[in-house]
Amino acid sequence: MSKRHSVCDSSVPLMQDTQLLPNQVLSEQQSLVVIKKLLAIAVSGITYLRGLFPEKAYGNKYIEDQKVMILKEELSCPGSSQIVQW
Repeated sequence: MSKRHSVCDSSVPLMQDTQLLPNQVLSEQQSLVVIKKLLAIAVSGITYLRGLFPEKAYGNKYIEDQKVMILKEELSCPGSSQIVQW
């Protein structure tokens, strides 16, 4: 078990594995969605590596064969929810 700083209290199962990014981007709207997802990946990666939230505040997602930890809305963790809503 990781010794991350815990700012959350309850345990919630991790997100299910799903494809995060499309194989093709055909419109400006799809491009905007991809950019938002890439920003979410970057922010999630930084907060995960710096140990800002506990493991339960992240879900597993895959980009091709690479697993990434994505910050998710965690009701018992207002900080993670605030970042996700941003």
